[in-house]
Amino acid sequence: RSVDLVMHAERDSDRLFSPASCFWQINRELLLGLAGMRALLMELAQPLIAAGVAKHSDFRKRPFKRLYRTMRLMSCITFGSRKAARLAVQRIHQCHSSVHGELRQPAGCHRSGRFYNANDPQLKLWVLATLIDSSLCIYELFVRPASVEEKESYYQDSRRMALLVGITSARMPADYCSFAAYLQTMLSGGTLVVGAPAQEVAAALLVGPLRGRIV
Repeated sequence: RSVDLVMHAERDSDRLFSPASCFWQINRELLLGLAGMRALLMELAQPLIAAGVAKHSDFRKRPFKRLYRTMRLMSCITFGSRKAARLAVQRIHQCHSSVHGELRQPAGCHRSGRFYNANDPQLKLWVLATLIDSSLCIYELFVRPASVEEKESYYQDSRRMALLVGITSARMPADYCSFAAYLQTMLSGGTLVVGAPAQEVAAALLVGPLRGRIV
């Protein structure tokens, strides 16, 4: 079981992100919990990610375990102390270290036998991108529209988070406009294909009734 990172955060006011920042103000909205499911479904459209989730998680018994863990660790990085953030990053790396393998069947441009690794920066970028886009989408849908300046500020803090989880500045789009272009390329460029592993994981998430433990 992971260390209780929230307790570490409460004892340490030295935080990575300011409570006055757009990043903090947007992410603190409880409704952003809805962003996690949207982000996860987008992640699964990447066949290499879907293959890793299908093979290396117990989604059939605990379909929401990975989602809950991801949202919890991201919250610790966003709202916690620097110590809590370091622990969260270590936990993410530990969870990813054993997630690697090969595609069992081709999916779009991804050939059968292609190697995947959860610590691949390109896959990490897509995961983080789905969280950024989904958070802004849910915020604008249920709270209020965000200005161009707010989106840019939010995105620049997201780039700081990217560095923490092993995505270099050179790989991360430089500004929100470039990020939006990256998203559009991913959504229309043929990289995303909803294959059998993605469908199986999504079915476990979306088809009730909910059974078993969440975590």
